[in-house]
Amino acid sequence: MSLIFLIQTTQDESSRRYYHYVSLEDFAEGAVTIYEENLAKRNEGVKSRVIYDLGDISNFYATIPDAALLIREPRLDNTYVPQGPHFIVDTVVRYMRRKASQSVR
Repeated sequence: MSLIFLIQTTQDESSRRYYHYVSLEDFAEGAVTIYEENLAKRNEGVKSRVIYDLGDISNFYATIPDAALLIREPRLDNTYVPQGPHFIVDTVVRYMRRKASQSVR
């Protein structure tokens, strides 16, 4: 599997980035890391631990200027099929819930 994540986190075009992943799980983990890095930048100088929930991650990906995930589809001659913010949020939320349920066991 091949996934390309295109993201612009601010109105400034210099914030555009792309990332390559080999599975949906790798992508979801990477998307959480990107969120955490942006959260750390916004809270520079805060000495206490910053806590967030699924709603915060969902809101971040639903409101940033641009985010798209391109998934290579072998059944379509390896064409990359675009997915938007809703797919991104759903994938990250499922990943975080699965991760949380595994840590409870």
